Amino acid sequence: ISGEEQLDRALAEAQQRGVPIVVFWTASWCRKCIYLKPKLEKLAAEYYPRIRFYCVDVNAVPQKLVNRAGVTKMPSIQVQVKLVSFFMVSISALCILRPLFLVL
Repeated sequence: ISGEEQLDRALAEAQQRGVPIVVFWTASWCRKCIYLKPKLEKLAAEYYPRIRFYCVDVNAVPQKLVNRAGVTKMPSIQVQVKLVSFFMVSISALCILRPLFLVL
């Protein structure tokens, strides 16, 4: 995701298709982000097309988009299920993502 329009299109497409969406907010300087990225890419490949995964580098998008999403810490993971508002997943709670995907 490189900007607001692209994120809005991704959200609209997920809503239209009725699929959950995961947005991984990352930064190139964030060690935890670097650690998590390949793990989330593996999940993305495993669950595509039932779940859509997107990555947003906070240093590569306008700060307005980061603020709009309510992202204040790196890394942040937002999940939207059944067109319900995004909820944030803490890194310590990341282990719940895989079981969550099994029921989607």
